[in-house]
Amino acid sequence: MMPSTVYIASVGRRWRPKKHMGALNMIRIPRTPDSYARELGVRIRIGWVPDGAWGSYDADLHVVTLRPGLGPLQLLCTLMHELGHAAYRHRGRSRRQEREANTWAAVRLISKKDFIDAYLERQDAIGIAHRLGVLPDVVEHYIMALTKAERESLAELLRARLVA
Repeated sequence: MMPSTVYIASVGRRWRPKKHMGALNMIRIPRTPDSYARELGVRIRIGWVPDGAWGSYDADLHVVTLRPGLGPLQLLCTLMHELGHAAYRHRGRSRRQEREANTWAAVRLISKKDFIDAYLERQDAIGIAHRLGVLPDVVEHYIMALTKAERESLAELLRARLVA
């Protein structure tokens, strides 16, 4: 299995999970991004990313590149999104591929129990995201990934809580 720690000679930066993800210790996620990278055999590096994006996935090299200077939440959510592209071995870029990568990341960053707890406390994406330690668009993609039955169940939980 390929190591996920990679030295980038041209940039001189090294991806170090403990260093780069260390600020996120307080966020509960089911698995670390580094464990997904190892499972997928993806290398991660910090370096130049085209078009001002926060991250990119190169299917030919099976490498995720993250823009230097991202904040902890940007780094976490971008890395998971790019690992979603790697999981599907996406080539190029399309709306469908972006949706797949977003959904892949969202369902791995947010546990069902944590989402329900946050949803019962706050019903807006920003409030839920703050509680869960992710970006608001991750919450929006998580909600879109819910089945109709799951959405109805959430609405019922909220009604029951409001009545109590």
